[in-house]
Amino acid sequence: MNDPRKPRRRSFPSSSDFHSPPPKNDRFHRVWRSRSRTSVTMTFALALLGALPQLSQAAHSAHALWGQDQVDPALSGTSNPAGIQLVNVNGSTPGYLNGIFIQSIGSVSLAPPPQSAPELVGVAIHLTDTAGPSHSLSDMNDPALGDVLLDLRQGSSGDAFYVSVYPYLNAPQQYADAQSILSAGEAANGGQPFDVLIVGGPSSFQPPRTWQSLGFNNEIGNLDGITAISVTDIGAVPEPGTLAVLGVLVAPALLARRRRR
Repeated sequence: MNDPRKPRRRSFPSSSDFHSPPPKNDRFHRVWRSRSRTSVTMTFALALLGALPQLSQAAHSAHALWGQDQVDPALSGTSNPAGIQLVNVNGSTPGYLNGIFIQSIGSVSLAPPPQSAPELVGVAIHLTDTAGPSHSLSDMNDPALGDVLLDLRQGSSGDAFYVSVYPYLNAPQQYADAQSILSAGEAANGGQPFDVLIVGGPSSFQPPRTWQSLGFNNEIGNLDGITAISVTDIGAVPEPGTLAVLGVLVAPALLARRRRR
């Protein structure tokens, strides 16, 4: 028998009471089960939608690799001037590979620049995207130019090489003389105007030849509505200012050797 003088203990619902399903004989059981399933489905769908932007951002990429080894299949085109490399640079005279067969990825062999001297590589690119049908990457105020450059910078590297990437029409002023030489030769060869300028070379040595590898195939279908993209022309030349400095340094050494003889 309960003692009326003792206070009654209040019973509180446990955590399981809140999360347990109602008894099956409850007339609301079917509604509760339906809402639970709907909640789980919506949660999964929202999580998937949240992941989609990350997946699409990770899908597009480009690369500009510089090194002693060939990474991608060799590009096919006409070498101007002809020689043992695909792009034959001779001193301060630029070399070109023109009329490249439609390819979005490939490598070109280059005659190496003087030791520690930067070599400038102009790349002409044509694409079809949301900005319009086949056009130069620099035309139509195409936002793909900035996006492709960003991908190239993130995918540019070299084994003991340094690599920098710029828009050809907005490159640092220090490369203006080399660009003038490159552009004049490209026009004489009937090539397409360059869109991208890649500056690089060996850090502290001079290999017999180097390979410039370019890849844009992962941009197709993944960036700015690009449905086609290809490299049409490549040209290269050492920075003229560096060659002049090297000439000043080398000339006294050669003169000293002649006097010793």
